Amino acid sequence: MVKVLGIVLTGIRCASVLGMGLVQSMEEEILEDDSTMVCCRDEDGLLQSGGHRVEGIEGARKPAFKNHVRELVHIHDPAILIVMETRVGGVRAKEITDELPFDRVIHTDIIGFAGGLWLLWNEDRVDISQLANTEQEIHVIVKVRSSNLNWLLSAIYASPRCAERQVLWSNLKMMAEFHEMPWVRTGDFNEPLMKGDKFGGRGLSVSRALQFKECLDACSMIDIGFSGPRFTWTNRWEVQALIKERIDRFFVNSQWCLMYPKARVVHLTRCHSDHAPILMEL
Repeated sequence: MVKVLGIVLTGIRCASVLGMGLVQSMEEEILEDDSTMVCCRDEDGLLQSGGHRVEGIEGARKPAFKNHVRELVHIHDPAILIVMETRVGGVRAKEITDELPFDRVIHTDIIGFAGGLWLLWNEDRVDISQLANTEQEIHVIVKVRSSNLNWLLSAIYASPRCAERQVLWSNLKMMAEFHEMPWVRTGDFNEPLMKGDKFGGRGLSVSRALQFKECLDACSMIDIGFSGPRFTWTNRWEVQALIKERIDRFFVNSQWCLMYPKARVVHLTRCHSDHAPILMEL
């Protein structure tokens, strides 16, 4: 059985593959108007933005990160691991991923304090060919060695800024025009799709949800459901200000469904992050 695991270390949800995200979330109202986020360090060296203190800015530099990944890999044995909101790039990113239990990796660039997307895999189980990547996406072709089946995998970390997500939606629709393969898309989309995907805070943005859905429809993507807790992200505040959302997901097209009719998605227990890891078993 091939498994894909996504972890977001802690995603900035200023407006707000497997996947895991790394910075404690801020109030979602900050970026509702898509304004520029100005960040600085406070006297304790922690990031501040709009008067809000942000914990865990180390991202994948956190001492517990590597142990957490090893524990997840030991329990779930994924062939492919996708890590989002790593906040680490360049040489340091390579140093960290060299110590993880995978033999190949693709990194994307980070932008300032934000972003970072890694796709890791073991070559004895899958062969992966890179097609393209940006700061918000990695596109690869996966060949499962045990079956010789091939499919397109897109690992996503959607920007918390609406304008940048529009660029991502356009890129994904363009990808659909060039490829007609079985396709699975996974990651942190930073956008609830329907009313039931959000609890607390401001109501669902219907216009943004429709833009997200239009992208999914243009790419013939469907949600195959999940087991486990419904919401994959929380701001971890007290109940009066608590916000929870389902923003970390797997989507597939019909060709991929026919290839793996018994595939299932599991929302795992949230730990070390404001996001829950998500697992797909093929």
